[in-house]
Amino acid sequence: MLVIGCAAAAARVAPSTAVPTATIATIQPPRPTVPKPTPRPTETATPLPPSPSPTATNTAVPTPRSPTPVPTPVVLAGPMARVVVGYTASGLAVNPATHRVYAASAGGDSLTIINSLTDRAMLTLRVGKAPVGVGINPTTDRIYVANSQSNSVSVINTLPARLLPTIPVGPQPEGLAVNPTTDRIYVANVNGKSVSVIDGKINRVVATILVGDRPEAVVVNPTTNRVYVSNVVGNSISVIDGATNRVLATVPVAGQPDALGVNPTTNRIYVGSFLLDTVSVIDGATNRVVGTVFGVDGPFSLAVNSVTNRVYAANYLGNNVSVIDGTTNRIIGTIPGLTAPFAVALDPSGHRIYVTNSGSNTVAVIAQ
Repeated sequence: MLVIGCAAAAARVAPSTAVPTATIATIQPPRPTVPKPTPRPTETATPLPPSPSPTATNTAVPTPRSPTPVPTPVVLAGPMARVVVGYTASGLAVNPATHRVYAASAGGDSLTIINSLTDRAMLTLRVGKAPVGVGINPTTDRIYVANSQSNSVSVINTLPARLLPTIPVGPQPEGLAVNPTTDRIYVANVNGKSVSVIDGKINRVVATILVGDRPEAVVVNPTTNRVYVSNVVGNSISVIDGATNRVLATVPVAGQPDALGVNPTTNRIYVGSFLLDTVSVIDGATNRVVGTVFGVDGPFSLAVNSVTNRVYAANYLGNNVSVIDGTTNRIIGTIPGLTAPFAVALDPSGHRIYVTNSGSNTVAVIAQ
C-alpha cells in the first residue's frame, strides 16, 4: 500500500515574529558571616611510629567508548527525465495501475496527465483557479483537484478523460487526500480552519470538521481509518476518526508543520516542519511524537513507500529530495538536481519517484 501526503501550500506563510524570551537573573542571597573559631591551646603531640607504606593496587582505567558513527547520506542519481507541465507546478498524484501521473499547475489553472511508461504528457485539462492538492481513488479511477482560489474541488473521470461537476468546499482549499476503502475525500480549507469531507459516490460534501489554525496538508491511513491534518500556524496535527468525523487528538509539532506522510504498515505518521528543517515521527497508536529526523532543508512534501519503509522528503529550499530510513529515522541518501520541489509521489511498481519542480514548471522522473 502506497500513501502519499502533499504539503499543499500555494503561498508560504510568513514566519510569525517570535516574542523573545526574557532572561531572569538568579539573585543569590548574601552569605551569612561565619565567625572564626577560637584557637585552641597548643598541645605537645606524642610522635607515632611510622606506618607501613600501602601496597599499590593496579586499578584498570576504563577505555572511553567511541561515539557511534552516523552514516553520511549518499548522493544518489538525479532525474532521468523531465516532463514540461504548466506554470508553477504544484500538487501530484500517481496511479500505478494505469501508469498515469497527474500534475497540477497552480499558475496555469490546469492538470497535466503524463504517461509513466513513456514519460510524456498526454493531455492537459483546465480546472479551477490555482490548483494545489491532487488525490486519486485507484478503485474508481477518479481524480480530485483542490482549487485554492475558486474554493472548489474538480472531479475528473479518467476513461475517457472528462471533467465532472465541480464540488464547492471551504475557503482556500489546498491539501487533499483520498481513502479508497471508504471512498471519502478530505480537503483542508486553509482559511476556514476546517476539513471538508466529500462522499465519492455522490460527489458532495457530507461533513465539515473544525481543526487548527491554517490547515494545509492532509493524509489518510486507510487501515486505521484515521485522517491527519497539519495546522501550520497552530503548530499541531489534528487526528480525525474517519468513521465519526470527530477530532480524537491534537498532537503538538513545532516549526510550521506543512508536510505529511503515513506508513499504514508501521502506523507511523511523518510530519515535515518547514522552519525547523526536521521530520517528526508520530506513533499512530499513541498519537505521540516518538522520533525526529534532522538534516532536511525546507521540507514541503512527503511520500512513503510502505514496502521498503522509506520516506521521501521534497526539500523546497534544498532543491533536492532526502531519502529517510523508516527503521532508524536517519537520512541515508539525497537526490539532487531539482528546482524548488513542491510535491513528491511514488510508483513502487515502476520503481519511479516523481517530483513537481515549481521553479522550472516540470515533473522530474527519478529511478528508485
